[in-house]
Amino acid sequence: MKKKKQKKRQSFSLKKGRLLKQALSLSKKTCLIIIFVATLLVVGSLILAFFFNPQRMAEQKLEYLTKVYYEDYYQKLIGDLDNPDLSTLEEYSETGLPSVNLRQLLSFDNGRYANFERYFTNEKYLCDISKTSVKYYPFSPYGANDYEVTYNYACTKE
Repeated sequence: MKKKKQKKRQSFSLKKGRLLKQALSLSKKTCLIIIFVATLLVVGSLILAFFFNPQRMAEQKLEYLTKVYYEDYYQKLIGDLDNPDLSTLEEYSETGLPSVNLRQLLSFDNGRYANFERYFTNEKYLCDISKTSVKYYPFSPYGANDYEVTYNYACTKE
């Protein structure tokens, strides 16, 4: 009779051991799945932050507007590109040309770039288009690409 009880106890303990191993292996699988999903979420959020960065997009668009404004507008003000009035630009090489605010950049050329305003006034990145400005510093030989720019941002990231 005692042998039968011992066998039953052994078989119960063996079953208990198998159940414990199964539970541990299930727990390991669950942990691995959780770690994998968490890693995917972190990588996904980093990718989104890199590609959909409203501040970076606004800065890129402002650089583009700055380039187009100087090359298409200021250069025409001074005269022909073939025969520019260099003395006019020499005066501004150290002090810089008067500041141009973002509102002017968006509205020049008959409002051709007005649709760029969405990059500066959205729920993630908001710029004051009257206070955000650029200043040009032309340098010799005063060609279309011979200038430096300083940016004055009046923006908030939300």
